[in-house]
Amino acid sequence: MTDCTFLRHFETRVEPDRPVSEWVLSDAGHAAMKEYVADRSFDRFGHILTSPEPKAEVAGRKIAEESGLPLMVVDDLAEVDRSGEGFIDSETQYEEMVEAYLTADTVPFEWENRTAVEQRWRSFIKWADAVDGPILAVTHGMFLSSVIPRMRGNDPVQFWQELGFGEEIAVDLNEVMMFLE
Repeated sequence: MTDCTFLRHFETRVEPDRPVSEWVLSDAGHAAMKEYVADRSFDRFGHILTSPEPKAEVAGRKIAEESGLPLMVVDDLAEVDRSGEGFIDSETQYEEMVEAYLTADTVPFEWENRTAVEQRWRSFIKWADAVDGPILAVTHGMFLSSVIPRMRGNDPVQFWQELGFGEEIAVDLNEVMMFLE
């Protein structure tokens, strides 16, 4: 099984009139991404994978361009679909919804079911298993928070709160698959 380093995308520009899945990086996010790419060697990776969402894909493309590594856009790496609720204007309300999503068995709002997100994780892992060499995968905070902290016995809400833009998380995909079985 391939080792995977996940990279949470960089800071986004909040655009209330656009679906979250279409948001792009802020000016600060672009600057941080450029600094990240300039400061790192990507020699240890065999492939760059990215979510299809613009806020992640731009980093994946930049890393692939600078490193010469092959890039693959992988739908399974997309963020948790929150489009059923539209834009949440209140930061407090949004944080309460995230907490409920990450901890409750069911949620009374229209976000992608956690079971569906876990199925995307399984699909990604099976797909990644066929790729040679370690992977760098650019993805999203809620997607990562839906499985990694629970797998490691950590508080998923605290994990989500502390997960920074542009942060890397190394994961053994075997462990994830065993957790999800």
